[in-house]
Amino acid sequence: MCSQKVPVLVLSLCLAASGAISRAHGAGAEPGSAPAQPITLEEAVRQALADNLTLAAESFSRKTAREVVVVADSEFDSSLSLSAVKRVSDESVPSSTVSAAFSDSERISLSASQKVDTGATVTLTGNNQRLERDRIGTFNPQYDSDVSLRIAQPLLSGAGRAANRAARRRARVGVDRSDVTFRTRALDVVQSTELAFFDVVFAKQQLEVQKTGLSAAEKFLEENEARQRAGLATELDVMQARVGVANRRSQILSAEQRVDDAIDSLLALLGATQFQRRPDPQGVVFGAPEPVSLMDSFQRALSQDPEIQNAGLLLKQLELDVSLAQSERLPRADLGGTFGYTGRNDEFYGAVDRLQTGDSYNWQVDLTVTIPWGLREGRSRLRTARLTTEQQQARIRQLEQDLLVHVRSSMRAVETDGEAIKIATLSTELSAREYQLEKAKFDAGLSTSRLVVEAQQREDEARVQETQARVQLKQNEARLRRIEGSGLDRYGVDLFDE
Repeated sequence: MCSQKVPVLVLSLCLAASGAISRAHGAGAEPGSAPAQPITLEEAVRQALADNLTLAAESFSRKTAREVVVVADSEFDSSLSLSAVKRVSDESVPSSTVSAAFSDSERISLSASQKVDTGATVTLTGNNQRLERDRIGTFNPQYDSDVSLRIAQPLLSGAGRAANRAARRRARVGVDRSDVTFRTRALDVVQSTELAFFDVVFAKQQLEVQKTGLSAAEKFLEENEARQRAGLATELDVMQARVGVANRRSQILSAEQRVDDAIDSLLALLGATQFQRRPDPQGVVFGAPEPVSLMDSFQRALSQDPEIQNAGLLLKQLELDVSLAQSERLPRADLGGTFGYTGRNDEFYGAVDRLQTGDSYNWQVDLTVTIPWGLREGRSRLRTARLTTEQQQARIRQLEQDLLVHVRSSMRAVETDGEAIKIATLSTELSAREYQLEKAKFDAGLSTSRLVVEAQQREDEARVQETQARVQLKQNEARLRRIEGSGLDRYGVDLFDE
């Protein structure tokens, strides 16, 4: 008799402690105390795309890429230069037979320069100078005005539109790459939100199964206590029923923790910073698997996969690097030409008038050639650029192969989940009938409470597995959409509607 009272006392203490823990968890946990906020999957995805912190950080990369385009374009902006010089020189030497040499001069220069697509630089320069000396000359003070036009054109290295447009084209491709990267992050956010949403759905349904099981276990305990009072059940039957209730309460504690963890993960994706909401998923329909076709799915993935798109844009940049390296491997040969007019007088306006007549002019043609010994660096850069391009082409082929493997694997997972749901549904029906049969046998005195409790646990496990199979199908469909790159289209989201 004593050996039976001690386990009963220990069990009672365990039940009291588990009940206290359950009440404390429900009252004190912050996520559980927050009011429920109904939310559909579409609403969750749109909110995540609008407020997700990862996307917010990635948006700055897009803005930076656009600034790089401005920097590349600015190479061909016109530039103005203004300079003013005041110079005084006194070379008088005492007791020298050389006459005094004193001069006072001012010079103002204004120039405008423009680089064009061929690599040539066009410069227009205007100068005005005043010179006053102590020596007697034709004009003292003397005013000089001149205007000149200079054109410098590379002939080999740096020549041609392809080489001079490469940086700007590369920058614009960089903008496209930043958009693709942003879309990649957005697709990742959509998939993560879908997975987290269904994690919450599964955790909540698992909790409901445990609560339903607890209600059945408590009812079974009451029946056993009534049967014990009537002399139809033993104390062992009551203890086994109480153990079943204690296990249910422990499982509810674990299930509530999983619900809170799943909700926190979803809130983080939704951009929450003060986890004071408690999203309650709504509108979930567990239907049949969506029909899929291997070729359609692969072609859709091939045309929309962000990683392949990004790799293709990178290949364009590398091809531009090849064209630039082809130009830079050549020697440097710059052809220049200058033509100008000059005017000189003893006053400023007179010098300007003489400039307009065109009586005094000058011109110059120059050629500068620079040849690095052996041209090894340029040739090596060209070989490196070509090898990098070939490597990127091989990587694209590998990405396409990997994509096909991922599509096939994901499609098999979806098909397998459809069959798993059918099996899990049959298992749930079988477990429910086994529990009903075991309960009927117990009521007829042909079974024990332990077998009834075990049958009830198997039924609950079967229901959880069925729910898990249905949720896993939804999640694998989300993974397939991520591989196809169709997650944004599914929810009608246009990331670049600016």
